[in-house]
Amino acid sequence: MSHHGGKSFHGNRKRENEPPQKDKVEEDEDEEEEEDPFDSRIQKSGCADLHYALLDCFQEYKDWRKCQDHVKAFKECIDQQNKQKKS
Repeated sequence: MSHHGGKSFHGNRKRENEPPQKDKVEEDEDEEEEEDPFDSRIQKSGCADLHYALLDCFQEYKDWRKCQDHVKAFKECIDQQNKQKKS
C-alpha cells in the first residue's frame, strides 16, 4: 500500500515543462506551508490508511465498482469515528 505523502488527488497538478514564474513559485511555497483542510480531516479521522488504499485501488482500476471492498471499509471506519464523536 502506498501513501501519498498527505497529498490528495483533488489538488492542483503542475504542468511539466512549464517555466517557473516568480509569483507562481512564491504561491506554491505558500500552498505547501498550508495544510489542505480535506487532507487534515482525513488524517484526524483515523481512517487515512483506508482512504489512501481506496485511492490506490481507484487509480489502478479506474472503476469504483472494482473497489467496493475499499469503499465499504472506509465508510465503516468513518461511521465508527462519527459514532465515537457523538458519544
